Amino acid sequence: MSTWRIMCTLLRLSYRVSHTVILAIATKEVTRAQWRVFSKSQAGKVWAADQERLKPVIRTDDSPMVGMTWYEAARYCNWLSEQEGILKEQWCYEPNDKGEYGPGMKAKPEFWKLTGYRLPTEAEWEFACRAGASTSRYYGVTETLLSKYAWYKVNGEGHSWPVASLKPNDLGLFDMQGNAGEWCYDAYDNYPSASKEAAADAPKTGVVSAVRSRVLRGGSFASPPSRVRSAYRISSRPAGYIMGFRSSRTYHLFP
Repeated sequence: MSTWRIMCTLLRLSYRVSHTVILAIATKEVTRAQWRVFSKSQAGKVWAADQERLKPVIRTDDSPMVGMTWYEAARYCNWLSEQEGILKEQWCYEPNDKGEYGPGMKAKPEFWKLTGYRLPTEAEWEFACRAGASTSRYYGVTETLLSKYAWYKVNGEGHSWPVASLKPNDLGLFDMQGNAGEWCYDAYDNYPSASKEAAADAPKTGVVSAVRSRVLRGGSFASPPSRVRSAYRISSRPAGYIMGFRSSRTYHLFP
């Protein structure tokens, strides 16, 4: 199997369209081995997989790749679409006026209806992470069981671990909590505190600003247990380089 192919879990979602929409989300985070294939294809224009400074935190090729910017994660998704032979009009991201994946780039209008690879929206990520659970973690609440599902500060030893080496959630997704924190598509906003209704999953598709932070989810191998929860969210400017990601894409099933 080609290194860019992913195993995925299919989630039935509704985006107010006249047919069923399926979200396919990767069961595992993008690994160093997968990122190496991509980075070598980009002629040194993206975060390299085998840097000396990454060796203390990434010790195996099947561990999640960390350190890429949000822009580079979006670039990877378009590249993955190209490798899979997905038509270019279905790719989800557009480079900026200089043809670069950086400040000024943007997602296409209603990108969530396109079939190219992309970063999950924050709402999609949490829906997939929870796997139907309303508890703080997808298996329940207690910290006693956390080390069976997540690499975090207590058992992480300061580095990432091979993907899928601990238990998955009930949808078969591994490392949704712990190991590598994950970029989501959305710009970071505070949740509305006065509303009693759930916020709509309506991500904005304007120009991506260098100073507007993007959402990160899941916690990491260095996170304390209080941060390894389904609802925990932090942010970083898109040029920050502290996390990893997993890819997703949309499928349409017509009646």
